[in-house]
Amino acid sequence: MKEAPSPAVAPTKPKRAAKTPAAAPPSPAEEGQSPLDLRFWLIVAAVLMTSSVLGLSAGLWLLWSRG
Repeated sequence: MKEAPSPAVAPTKPKRAAKTPAAAPPSPAEEGQSPLDLRFWLIVAAVLMTSSVLGLSAGLWLLWSRG
C-alpha cells in the first residue's frame, strides 16, 4: 500500500529568477539636450530679440527727431 507523500516532502516547483527592473527611459541629458541647456538658449534668444527691437526703435526715434 502506497502512502501519499507528506506536504513537507513533496517536490516543489523551481523558483523563477526575480525579474530585473525595466531600464529607465533615457534622461534628457543622455539624449543630448538638457532642460537647462534649452532654457539657456531661450533666454539668449529673448535677450537678442529684445535688444534688436530696442535698437531699431532707438534708431528710428533718432532719425525721426533729427528730421
